[in-house]
Amino acid sequence: MDLTKAKDLQKEIARLSKTGDLSLYKEADERGLTLLDILEEKDPSERDSLGHVVSPLDAFERQFMLANITSSEKRSVTVDEFFSSSAMILAPEWFRQQIKAGMAMKPGADKLVAVETPVKGPSYKPLYISSPETKGKSLAEIGEGSSVPKITVTYRDKDISIRDYGRGLDFTYRVIRWSSLAEFKVILWYVGFNIQNDKIASVYNSVISGDGASGAADSVSAGTPGYENLTYNDLVNLFVEFEPFEMNAIIVNKNIESKILSLAEFKDPHAGFKFQATGEIVTPLGAEIFRYDSASDNYIAAVDKRFAIKKGVEQDLLVESDKIIEKRIEECIISESIAYSVLCDKARKYLDMS
Repeated sequence: MDLTKAKDLQKEIARLSKTGDLSLYKEADERGLTLLDILEEKDPSERDSLGHVVSPLDAFERQFMLANITSSEKRSVTVDEFFSSSAMILAPEWFRQQIKAGMAMKPGADKLVAVETPVKGPSYKPLYISSPETKGKSLAEIGEGSSVPKITVTYRDKDISIRDYGRGLDFTYRVIRWSSLAEFKVILWYVGFNIQNDKIASVYNSVISGDGASGAADSVSAGTPGYENLTYNDLVNLFVEFEPFEMNAIIVNKNIESKILSLAEFKDPHAGFKFQATGEIVTPLGAEIFRYDSASDNYIAAVDKRFAIKKGVEQDLLVESDKIIEKRIEECIISESIAYSVLCDKARKYLDMS
């Protein structure tokens, strides 16, 4: 691994660390990039023909290696040693990367999204897809003189607002300074993990009630009110109403999840063995279960996750770099600005058990 450019960059990082100069972060923000992107421009990683990094370490990791900063459990430096090092200016980016890693540990909200695109805030008018209304007509075969079913793509009548998802850090530098980076990164993982719960809530609400520009989803009534009376037939009825879409994800609270997993039809010995051996729960009728405990006992939200929901990103994960560098950790807010919109109305429904 050629470290020539990395060593040149190391000198710049040391100079910026000595003075607390945040110019690289300001450049990244102005260009809509991350610090890692800027470092990669200055010290490019080896890539394959598809542009994927094949170097054992990326530009950020090479700077950590050269500064002898490690967060492995056996050789971890302390937070204070990191902040006293020649690589101190990298701390905000390290925070961001660890929070991102925590988000990846709870991928539910992102797995429910059909597409993610950048948007301009503080609000925007979302696109949506309208399916053909002509029933019984195939797009493949149109009789002579017959009208052609049309798929319409247009804007909603209303804008939807961008929302901030984030957490504040309620601890001081004094509390964490003697912690190892190995320990502290787990705390940051939890911050990211926790933020994801809010996103599940937004997806759930968009499915049931709409996104603020779209209306409520179509509902399917359960045979008997009350989640405790949920039956296999209720789920089948919800499933068949999705045609031509596919019910491949449902969002429920713990009461409904427990009821579903207790239905006789899902007590198949093979499914039970898999659950007991791996903890992987059954997928009722092929639909993956996503847990959101603030969901209503009255509803099962269901989507075709290939088409139903769009994630619009106005601001990716933002860590207040100046407060990290100045060790005002307790004042730091970690946030991202996102809006979830309904892309295809017919690709979402809910079972009404009220």
